[in-house]
Amino acid sequence: LTAITPGLLEQAAVVGVDTFAGFFSLASVYVALRAYPDDCWKRASSAAALAGLAISCKYNAAPIVLPTII
Repeated sequence: LTAITPGLLEQAAVVGVDTFAGFFSLASVYVALRAYPDDCWKRASSAAALAGLAISCKYNAAPIVLPTII
C-alpha cells in the first residue's frame, strides 16, 4: 500500500539534505563502533569528521556527536 501512495511517489525522486545527513550519520556511528575495540585514534577522528559532515548537511543531526564521543 505504501508503494503506491501518491505523496510518497512524488517525494521519492527528490534527493534532499536528509539523504546525505543520514548517510554521514550512519557512517559516523559505524566508524565509531569500529574504533571502540581497537582504541584507534585514526578511526575515532574519522568518526568525528563524518559526524561533522552530517551536522554540516543538516543541523538537526547534532545528536550524532554523542555516540562519537562516548
